[in-house]
Amino acid sequence: MDTPHISKTNLIAFENQRWFPLVGWSSKLLPTDVYGFSGADGTIELNMSDYIDNNNPWEYAVNFQSEFFPCCGLFSCVRRKQWDKILSNDNDESSQSIVMVDNINDIASDLVNNVVSDIISNAINIINHPDIPETINTDHNTVPENNCNSVKKTTNISNNAQKKKKRNKKNKPKT
Repeated sequence: MDTPHISKTNLIAFENQRWFPLVGWSSKLLPTDVYGFSGADGTIELNMSDYIDNNNPWEYAVNFQSEFFPCCGLFSCVRRKQWDKILSNDNDESSQSIVMVDNINDIASDLVNNVVSDIISNAINIINHPDIPETINTDHNTVPENNCNSVKKTTNISNNAQKKKKRNKKNKPKT
């Protein structure tokens, strides 16, 4: 069985730390935190010796489930730093399986983005369809202009015009 050729694949891991008062930043984490050195989602513990520090900057957040930012804020209690692993083995099956597992998050993310994009695109196409009125008219005396032949079109008579008609009827002499 032929295995695919892998040239260079970049795997990502994160070094995770927590801020403790009087101690500062520490690799000792709370039992509810992610692993000290983990995959991108924090659920898998990795061996730090397999990765290299490419001098990536620290990212800061309130907790590990929050969005991370490049600057340390007043309420930043955790931080993470990206480490990289470059695989260049041509036919090492264990490396290929690691690549497949590590890239599944990227694939899932792309899939979700594509589905959401398709839904939005279809919604825009429906909204812009010529048979759908641009606005919903709340005046019950009129029907919005559209291309449907089955809808009877009526015109709205303004209040002033209605009052004028009533006055003309009152002022008209009886014969």
